[in-house]
Amino acid sequence: MFEGHDTTASGISWILYTLATHKEHQPKCQEEIQNLLGDGASITWNCIGKQFAMNEMKVAVALTLLCFELAPDPFRIPVPTPRIVLMSKNVIHLHLRKIL
Repeated sequence: MFEGHDTTASGISWILYTLATHKEHQPKCQEEIQNLLGDGASITWNCIGKQFAMNEMKVAVALTLLCFELAPDPFRIPVPTPRIVLMSKNVIHLHLRKIL
């Protein structure tokens, strides 16, 4: 991948995995996202430059949490590879359940 995208993808993957393994935090995050959105149903941003990757990550996580309940795959636990960017040797697997 080219610069920036691998770190953003890794960050999104690990935050979703962490939320999946700590389900008690998902409703609170969903509530905060709904409070930020108000009556609006979508998230938009208008930013380029240094802040873009962080905004992209926040939007991706927020939209995922608004639509799905996350659960880790108990048979495929990620094996962290310590580097400057935390990665998994065996990919991060999640189960998604659509929120009605």
